[in-house]
Parts: sequence; C-alpha cells; structure tokens
Amino acid sequence: MKRFLWLFMGAVGSHQAIANDGKYTINLGIGLANEQSLSLPSDTELSDEFASYFELGIGKEYVLSPSWNLATGLNLTYSEGDIDLATDTSNAFIASEVKNIGIWVDSTVKYTALFDNARPFLRVGIGQVYGEFSGPDGDVDDWNSGYRVTTGFEFDLGKKSSFSIGIGTGDVGSID
Repeated sequence: MKRFLWLFMGAVGSHQAIANDGKYTINLGIGLANEQSLSLPSDTELSDEFASYFELGIGKEYVLSPSWNLATGLNLTYSEGDIDLATDTSNAFIASEVKNIGIWVDSTVKYTALFDNARPFLRVGIGQVYGEFSGPDGDVDDWNSGYRVTTGFEFDLGKKSSFSIGIGTGDVGSID
C-alpha cells in the first residue's frame, strides 16, 4: 500500500437549510499531490514531483456545540500524471500516463472558538479510487479502497463561502 502527502486548497459555498438540520454545502477543491497519491502500478514513479487534482462534492454541516462543527460530504476527485518508464536496454525513457477517479466519503470536525473568521479542521475520508495506466505494454486499470486524513485551516470569504488550506496523508492501492 502507498502512503502519500498532499496539499489541499478548497472553497466551500453553503445554503442554509432548516436551522436545526444543518446547512448544505458545495465543495470545490484543487490540490497538489506527490506521486504516492495516485493509484499507480507498483514499480512506477511520476515524472514530475507533484500531480494536480480536482475535487467536487456536496455535503452538510452541523453545529455540535458553540465550539465544534461537524461536516460530512460525498466528493468526486480526478487526478492525472505523466510517468517516464526506464527501458531495460538503454538510459532512454518511454512516456506513459496515469489517471485516477475517486469517490470519497469525508467527515470534517472544525473547532470554531479559536478565531472569528478562521477554523482549524481535521478531515478523515474513505473512498474507492479507479486507476488507469496507459503504458508501452498496454493498459492496466483497477479499483482500490483508500483512506485520507487532512488537517488545516478554513477561512471565511463571506457569509456563505470559505477557503481551506491543508496538508494530509493517506493510502491508496496499486494498479497491478
């Protein structure tokens, strides 16, 4: 299993539902991830130090107490990267490509009593990731289960929007 570290930046917009039932959110995120964040064949590495990813989801946020909020969400992620495969006979490389699509269920705990317009958070998620690798010997694809943990800060942009930045780790399987 692979370990990874990523930087996550996201924006959240919200629409107030019935006060006791929480508020609905739309989650939009972009991030940078190192090579281990993608479901790759086990003997490959990315050409670049980081791969980008995009995330879109829906969720609901609840007030647990005056100091704590809980947000849950269903998120869809897309990421891709280039791979240079070394050949056996020379120092030449063959360009290949990997794409991942993930479906994640996330829960986020936010501490709201520290600052007026910013909140530290901890997000934990589990998901299924579909990895597709296109190489010189053909294509390989597979579904893998994974988890991710992110911590960071959420900043208010307005009454119904916020911006988050965080760093995290997780585990997704290999395509073999």
